[in-house]
Amino acid sequence: MSQFDEGVREAGAIGRSETGHLRVGLFSSIASGFVSQLFTAYDHKHPNVEVSFWEGSAAQHLLSIKKSQLDLAFTIGNRQSHPHDAHELWRERVFVAVWDTHPLSTKSELNWSDLAHETFLVRLGGPGDEVREYISLRLNEIGRRPRFLIQNIGRYRLLRLVAWRRGVAAMLASETAISIPGVIYRPIACEILPFFVVSSARIDNPAARTLLSMARTLSRSKRWPS
Repeated sequence: MSQFDEGVREAGAIGRSETGHLRVGLFSSIASGFVSQLFTAYDHKHPNVEVSFWEGSAAQHLLSIKKSQLDLAFTIGNRQSHPHDAHELWRERVFVAVWDTHPLSTKSELNWSDLAHETFLVRLGGPGDEVREYISLRLNEIGRRPRFLIQNIGRYRLLRLVAWRRGVAAMLASETAISIPGVIYRPIACEILPFFVVSSARIDNPAARTLLSMARTLSRSKRWPS
């Protein structure tokens, strides 16, 4: 009977999302910003839920949700057609990381024309592919072809390369919390990107449903750039 009672309590805890496992797709850094605030609050309320994070592009996350490999994903934009639920949660300004003696470091805000002749450092695969597509689109609009150096390294080491004057890097506002000696951030005028949470329309993970509810509540409590 005691074993049965323990099983009932455990099943009840899972139903209330007190325990369980979440598989979450990410595009941006969790160092600061909306995602950081969300999971700080979530972990405080549900410390026994294990969370696995997976970084990738929106296309990769959509495929993983379709295959039930992810419960939900926080993605940039929502341009691709898909059958999943998607809700805009927040917006972020776009910045460029440059070394501290770069000629552009003296400007408080940049335009794409300022960046037309720069070499962009971009990570290989995942979010890097999406960043490269975004930069190409913006520079093509002003008749320029971007120059890229693809690097098979993480976000922090990419910024180290900026400090070494090997190129510049596009960053999100939440990523500017990363402090690297010799690197400064400058915003690009009028560049603001929407972020969405995407999940299956048939989501059956109680922990994921709780996270979605908290995300929407947090989104309503904030004022985002427009």
